[in-house]
Amino acid sequence: MKPLSRLLLVCLALSWPLHARPADPALESRLAMQSADRLRANKDFQGALRADQTAVRLQPQSGTAWFSLGIDYVLFNRLDEARYSFKRSILTSPDDAAKWTALCLAHYLAGDFDHAIQTCQQAVSLDPSQADAWAWMGLGY
Repeated sequence: MKPLSRLLLVCLALSWPLHARPADPALESRLAMQSADRLRANKDFQGALRADQTAVRLQPQSGTAWFSLGIDYVLFNRLDEARYSFKRSILTSPDDAAKWTALCLAHYLAGDFDHAIQTCQQAVSLDPSQADAWAWMGLGY
């Protein structure tokens, strides 16, 4: 065997465990969301959006990832996408009043006051201490 071929085989053998490990989409999704939080804190909203899109792509059943993506879309005034994201988030935990409040905000900002009021009512029925939901509901009337 030629020295170069032997070196290539050694390199492949050493790198095999790195390539053989299965990916953990849940962990990678959480890491992407943590990255998005840091990017948002540093005012890199475009980077946060990309990180949250990655998180959703890695774990599309994660309500937390959809919620975080919805926040990004609100920041970019992409309200139809924000509403879709918040609705996907609510599917995973329909008793989370904060998610309903976020959807209420997106409806309100989109000018869809009837849906804003309905979703805010849902939020306050789940948690009467949701001050934001009360405020958005009042503004919707």
